[in-house]
Amino acid sequence: MVQAFRDSLSVDCSLGLTALHTLSDNTVVLPPVNATTGAVLNLLMYQGSNNYAVSFDPIFKSTGLFSVNPLTFSTIQFVYTGLYWVQLGEAALSAPL
Repeated sequence: MVQAFRDSLSVDCSLGLTALHTLSDNTVVLPPVNATTGAVLNLLMYQGSNNYAVSFDPIFKSTGLFSVNPLTFSTIQFVYTGLYWVQLGEAALSAPL
């Protein structure tokens, strides 16, 4: 389950590890709950015509800034080490719609 409240996004890993979120504001991704070591979190974010920023709680260890370009789906993948969510590879952008 994904919950968005104002500028924060939370994910409950007990109900799935793939989340699709449409940005309607600047967004902070909060640590998923109920995660076990080795769990993989796939985040897919879509941005309309506006430019909103995406940032992550410090428990996420990413290789750089994550940007979501207008009219595209942007994906980022993390694996849970038991202490941190570590980014797997580079974030990817799909083709525009």
